[in-house]
Amino acid sequence: SGINAEYGHDVCPRLVEPITSCLEPLVATCAMELSEMEAKQFESVVLFLKYVCSPSGKTHFQELQQSSCTHSETQITAMISSFELCMEEYNFFQQLAILEVLTEGRTNHRSPCPLLKELGKCAALQARLTCGRAYEKLFEKIWEITNEVIIDDLGCATTVLHTKRLAARALRSLKLWK
Repeated sequence: SGINAEYGHDVCPRLVEPITSCLEPLVATCAMELSEMEAKQFESVVLFLKYVCSPSGKTHFQELQQSSCTHSETQITAMISSFELCMEEYNFFQQLAILEVLTEGRTNHRSPCPLLKELGKCAALQARLTCGRAYEKLFEKIWEITNEVIIDDLGCATTVLHTKRLAARALRSLKLWK
């Protein structure tokens, strides 16, 4: 198993580019039918697919081929499981902030933005510790796109679950592993 070696030569022109060119007008046409979050998620997917087939994206995915994780479902599972540590830390501090509001009556409670940024850093770090620098770069890119499209637009008041689902869906949809 592993990343498809013909990925850049075959997958982009035959699969990713047609999907991207189909999704872009669809999102614009169906914007009235989609919730704001759904539209933002589609926009994130389109941006990620464009990255995948860009020169830097193709280079990045060639780097991913060198990672032992790419060839080990066990390591990929371990990496994804390690993200739970990040989620636990995020949830703890989020609950702490809510508790401060409830017990101390603070109305100027902490912004969730720093917590979300730390969550992204934590996920990238866990990816590096488990699978190496190429996977860290992958999660940094996913986080950058998500941050640009969803989190920043919502003033950081979004749930992390959308980000986690987007990342998982992007990896599965690209069928990087044979």
